[in-house]
Amino acid sequence: MTAEGRTPLWGNSLSWQSLNVLLQVVLQLIYIRILAELLTKEDFGIMAISLIVVGVVEIFAQVGIGPSVVQYSGLTSEHKASAWWFSTVLGFIFFGIMFVVAPDVAQHYGEPTI
Repeated sequence: MTAEGRTPLWGNSLSWQSLNVLLQVVLQLIYIRILAELLTKEDFGIMAISLIVVGVVEIFAQVGIGPSVVQYSGLTSEHKASAWWFSTVLGFIFFGIMFVVAPDVAQHYGEPTI
């Protein structure tokens, strides 16, 4: 608590971020549980392999521009447009990389349907 009796800004942000991460984990567990019931073992395995590849790319995609835009207080419409275009182009680049390496990933796991 600060002198005014309020929670510091970082404490409030930490609480919201912790809640966000907790909800993501819970929803992912529910999602995986439902898919495990609906899919065959083979299909679930293919989905799991695909999620690994997408998850690795997502780690790189979420770092950088998004958190910077949220934290910057003097944001102009040019900043927003630049961030949107940068994120869009980066998404296409990651799509291209995944498209190119998909056959190698499929060969590595011995599963051509990936």
